[in-house]
This record gives sequence, C-alpha cells and structure tokens, in this order.
Amino acid sequence: MFEFQRFYSKGIKHHVSLKTITDSSLKMKITFECSDPAELTEAAEILTSYFKEDRVVAFYGAMGAGKTTFIRAICKELGTTDTVSSPTYGLVNEYALRNGKKIYHFDFYRISSLEEAIAMGVDDYLNSGEWCLVEWPERIEALLPARYVKVTIEEEQEVRTIRMQNHSGNVSLGD
Repeated sequence: MFEFQRFYSKGIKHHVSLKTITDSSLKMKITFECSDPAELTEAAEILTSYFKEDRVVAFYGAMGAGKTTFIRAICKELGTTDTVSSPTYGLVNEYALRNGKKIYHFDFYRISSLEEAIAMGVDDYLNSGEWCLVEWPERIEALLPARYVKVTIEEEQEVRTIRMQNHSGNVSLGD
C-alpha cells in the first residue's frame, strides 16, 4: 500500500491511501478535513479528478451533514450551470452539462422500498455512464453497481471530515 499526505492549494489537509487490487485496478481512499464550506470546491475537484472512471457516487452521512452542499460543489466542478437542490420529493434531479452529458442527483431518504426505486428506473440511471450522485444510498444499497465511490461525511466541532473511497467488490482499505 502507498500512502501520502499533502496540503492542497488552499491548505486543505487530506490523506490519500492507494492499494493495488489483483485485477490491476487501484483501490483509493482520500480523507479531507475542512472547516469552511468554500473548501468543498477543492474537495469536489479532487473527487472528480481521482475518481473520474467511477461515475456512481454514494453519499453517506447524517441529516444536515452536508451531502447536498458537497454535491452542489461537485456539480459546479463538473460544469453545470443548473440550480442544484435536493430532490427529496421527486427522488431524482437531472442537471445538464455543457458537453451534452448529464448528472443525475438522487435522494432516497423518502423511498419506501427497493421496488419503488426499480419502478422509477434506477438501474437505467446507474448504468447510464453519466454521473450519478446518490444521497441516502443505504436505502437502495442492493441496487448499487459493483463499482462506485463511497463518500462518508461527518461533522464534529465545526470540522467536516469527508472520506472518499472507490468500492469494488469486497476489497477494502478499511473504513
């Protein structure tokens, strides 16, 4: 395993762990600590750079942890000019990118069953090759693809810790 720490351009501390998996892919885990919401822009830049091949991103965190705020920064980094808001009641929002591609933003907090997610066509979205940003993925975990990025957000004493890790099968760098 290869590990390093560095300070990004505005001093956001983050830690990166890399591990080669038997199929020649790379297991990566990045941890950020930030105390200013403006720093999420740089965290979004790193997520979209390091994990650009894994377009399904699952966001775990308590209510109010900052999932939608971070998703807003990611969407801006990807180039949408659309207004980004939580799709709590509609389950999915679609944002256009300048290159004709799309971002799908899901919020499964109010979903009542896996069948409801299947009926709305979640499989088609998750396998579209477009960016899919999923809030409350624990409600549909059985439907997530084998490869996705797991983002966990925790806030303690006004410091937000964001952990990003590509998920592939059962290989783990630990939580």
